[in-house]
Amino acid sequence: MLHKWKMSYRLRLLSYMFLVGFLPVLVLSAGVLLIVYQNIDRTEAQEAYQNIHSVAEQVSSSVDGYVKLVDTLSESVVIEHVLEQSSDNVREAYAQMFLLMRGNHEQATLYVLSGNGQVALSTSDIPHSYKLPQNNGWGVFAKAARSKDAVLISAPKQDPDFRNVVLTVCRAVRKDQQIIGYVIIDIERRAIWDILNNYSSQDIILTDQYHYVFYDTLGSSKEGVVSGITGSGSFSSTSGIVRDPDNPDKKLYYFHEPKYHIGVMQKEITDRSGFYALRRTIAIFDLVVLAIIILLSYKLTRDLWKPMGDLVTGMECVRQNNLDVRIPIRRRDEIGALAATFNKMVYHIRRLLREAKQKEETLRIAQIKGLQEQVKPHFIYNTLDLIKWSAKAGDTKTVALLAVSLGRLLRKILGKSAFITVREEFEILQSYMTIQEKRFGDRIQVEFLLEPDLADKYLPKLILEPVLENAVKHGLGSVTEKGRICVSSRLKGKYMEFEIADNGAGMDLAKAQQYLEGHDDQHVGLYNVHLRAKLNGDATCGVTIKPQAEGGTRVIIRLLVLEEGTNS
Repeated sequence: MLHKWKMSYRLRLLSYMFLVGFLPVLVLSAGVLLIVYQNIDRTEAQEAYQNIHSVAEQVSSSVDGYVKLVDTLSESVVIEHVLEQSSDNVREAYAQMFLLMRGNHEQATLYVLSGNGQVALSTSDIPHSYKLPQNNGWGVFAKAARSKDAVLISAPKQDPDFRNVVLTVCRAVRKDQQIIGYVIIDIERRAIWDILNNYSSQDIILTDQYHYVFYDTLGSSKEGVVSGITGSGSFSSTSGIVRDPDNPDKKLYYFHEPKYHIGVMQKEITDRSGFYALRRTIAIFDLVVLAIIILLSYKLTRDLWKPMGDLVTGMECVRQNNLDVRIPIRRRDEIGALAATFNKMVYHIRRLLREAKQKEETLRIAQIKGLQEQVKPHFIYNTLDLIKWSAKAGDTKTVALLAVSLGRLLRKILGKSAFITVREEFEILQSYMTIQEKRFGDRIQVEFLLEPDLADKYLPKLILEPVLENAVKHGLGSVTEKGRICVSSRLKGKYMEFEIADNGAGMDLAKAQQYLEGHDDQHVGLYNVHLRAKLNGDATCGVTIKPQAEGGTRVIIRLLVLEEGTNS
């Protein structure tokens, strides 16, 4: 995946090493933390379920005792007589009540009430008022009237008289299927507190079947309200785990006691300081391992990348035609062998290029000499031909003059130097025209314009003579009027241009192009000059042929400026 991003090889290598080195440590640390956390969770859940099952069992057992007490009194003949408003049995009724409540006076209050409200017996010095007969058909009385057994409801916390009461057990006393009174026990907070005293460190909540909180170990201020987990499916099963509505980050373990439908819930209060300390220790360990991995990865990638970087730099130098590059050999392994092989390859390429250049230079010199030698006999033959015809005509003075001019030309032409100055080249041209004047007489007028800055520059020998000869022979050979030739020069930066213009018959440009490309074996002069100009210069050098508006032809020879040191 990393190769899709625009990352350097070194960064990708560092990333791979980091992932391979640190990812297993990270996964292992996460696994250890997960196992410890799950173990803590599992231990806490087991302890919580044990606690709430134990609480539910003890609460249910306590309620069972009070239910039996109520059943006993409800079936007592003495109680029945009292409820029938027999004052003779009141003392005996109290005796039974206090006997049955022996040891439970501080935990519960026992009531015997007639349905018409005229009889009210209680084991409390300050009894609650149940307000009979007006409350018949309401609350606990309505529920008891519908059942033949004792019923259990949570106390109405909104009534100040029942602030310390948590549960009420009630059973209707019947005679001839008619309700004549009720036996009631109010179970107070102290009874539940005695049960939960062994779990004082736990936050335990007790609810009835309607999720009404009738006891909370954190205080009575949270009692008398419907639990916030109502409707969350908390009692969809006998036991389970839900989120604490007061603190969603905490868990709430619950158990639903099936007999009296009492819900017992315990909040998550496990001390996780040990887990947090372990997490901090593992985090510090991971950071140390990360630092070590980064350090080692950086060192290793640097040891790998430095030679690779040298190799990349060396290849870039070769791409830029720098064959003098040599990369250092930093290692004694395969990468070091690669660097040594690269150096040998560059040396081999440099040697091959040097040999190829020497061969090319030798070939170029040979080609230039061949082209130059082509010019010499051509010019000499034309001059000798002119001397021959002058001798046949008996013009001995002309023959003598031509012989002297030819000798002077031959001394310059046959010299060992392949390059001469522009001034010497112009002297050859002037000597040549001296010979041609004997042939054409006054029909040709030649003008030489030599720029002073060019006089001492060097150029290939006889590079201009064939063009001038071509202008005389082909341009003005058939002209009957006064023929004019202008030989001019100019300096343009590192180039020098020579222009030979005539007012002769002109030249067909298509044929001229063929001459320059060497397609005509009978006209090799222009091709010879054009090729020599390129071989001694660059691609911009050569011959350009243009027509003149007033007639004739302009031939421009573009040459590279050669300094004196070139003459060898």
